[in-house]
Amino acid sequence: MLLIFGRIFLGKDFFIRSLYSSICYILFFNFFHWTGITFSIPPFVCVIIAGLFVGLGHYLCLSQDSSTVGYDVIALYLHKLHPTWNPAIVLRIIGIIILIIGVATFGIWSVIYGVLFTIIQTQVIYIGLQIRPLKTDEKYSIHKKIPTY
Repeated sequence: MLLIFGRIFLGKDFFIRSLYSSICYILFFNFFHWTGITFSIPPFVCVIIAGLFVGLGHYLCLSQDSSTVGYDVIALYLHKLHPTWNPAIVLRIIGIIILIIGVATFGIWSVIYGVLFTIIQTQVIYIGLQIRPLKTDEKYSIHKKIPTY
């Protein structure tokens, strides 16, 4: 549903790149799951490592005007409507709201780890967007290249 929403409101190129990134995500996820490689790491450390790596991957996807076809499509659409709204902050807000709603189902510790993961992940995205804004932000960016003569 969000892929179709992205096609309608964010364009054909966004749709094609997002479809490609979604297929790659599924293939890589299944490949690493299939290998059966496991590590015995405390949950808190896992959350930190996962937040860093997922945040980096998510940023790389967003920086190419693509999506993971999750609620980032909503964040990008809202950013399109309101260019001053940082997609990373919108992702953080949506993610935390979803986690809080799920507290009765998943338990408090899952939600605490989820909120920590969401904060780390979206902070990595936020930092990435500060270094290199979205391609769609070029006309609004203070990081525009100044022509040299």
